[in-house]
Amino acid sequence: MTNFLKKPLLWILILVFVVVAGVAVKISEEELASEDVALKVNNTVFDYEEFNNIAKGVAQEFQMYGTDITREIVKEEAVERAVQQAILLEYATEKEVEATEEEINTKFNEVMELYGEENEEDFLSSLEKEGIHSRKEIDDILMSEIKINKLIEIYEDDQEVTEEELAEAYNEYTAQVEMFGGEEEEEVPSFEEVKEDLRKGMIQERAVSSLLEKIEELKKEAEIEVFITEEELEIDDFLPEEEEEENKKVNEGAEEEEVESEVEEE
Repeated sequence: MTNFLKKPLLWILILVFVVVAGVAVKISEEELASEDVALKVNNTVFDYEEFNNIAKGVAQEFQMYGTDITREIVKEEAVERAVQQAILLEYATEKEVEATEEEINTKFNEVMELYGEENEEDFLSSLEKEGIHSRKEIDDILMSEIKINKLIEIYEDDQEVTEEELAEAYNEYTAQVEMFGGEEEEEVPSFEEVKEDLRKGMIQERAVSSLLEKIEELKKEAEIEVFITEEELEIDDFLPEEEEEENKKVNEGAEEEEVESEVEEE
């Protein structure tokens, strides 16, 4: 059982895309042919910049946790996250979940405060480092976050937690406090003091789990087309030196073949 009292709100469904991905857009079939499309999920597309932002976030995360980084692995994970994002937001539309301008502005001010910035100009300047270049981009990202949180709330209404489950969670919580409390003994709050926090945490976790199961079902029915290649991922800064050198050789070989082909045609 997870220690619900020590963890923040569940950001599982927000994923890394909320921080780095930009926002995919719906597009018509006529427009699709002329767009710089890296990935298409049903009627939602990611252009190359958006997809590469996701890929960079994945590579950065892998690097942070010491995970082996290859173009193949990063692309696979980036596709998975982008597909999940697109399906989540399409599902939110299906459920008529909306984010109002007031909600977006409130969330914007909250995030700006978290960044320690006092005005919008300085805040947007800070976001430039994370690949977010305008107020509209951050508003779109916050809109996605709000919609996903509302989806979680819808699923929370269907969850129930018994007294027995709460008691079990409390016992595991106290065991964790005793195990990791350090040299000084930490006073363990009573069951009644933490009961509602435990209930909220368990309901939220179950709601997320149920929503993820729904998204997996929808993913099986989704039309997914991947156009971007591994070589087109802009993640050289995160690759091990040997991987980067190998990629350069592959690209050089491809360029030589292209030149030879052009010469033969002449």
